[in-house]
Amino acid sequence: MFSRVQMVLSLSLMVINCEMVLVCQVHPLLSDLVLSLGRVPQLPVDFEGKVKGREWIARLNKMGASDELNDIQARQLLFDLETSYNAFINSLPKSS
Repeated sequence: MFSRVQMVLSLSLMVINCEMVLVCQVHPLLSDLVLSLGRVPQLPVDFEGKVKGREWIARLNKMGASDELNDIQARQLLFDLETSYNAFINSLPKSS
């Protein structure tokens, strides 16, 4: 499960970095991410990645499929994905 979440987070970061800013491109990745994070029982309901993901899905749902994120929105999304990724990695059990 953890590897799937890591893969989705990494893919999401890569895609956003590559200027993928159409709602129809971003929404499926974020939906998959939110679903994947929801399946990780070790993560609390208020885990940053879950909360931010749901907020972004709500924003995107108010937009049309062919709408584009503007530069400010794209940067904020990238920032939220990066901080969520870091929080997820930090939540993983440390191997000694």
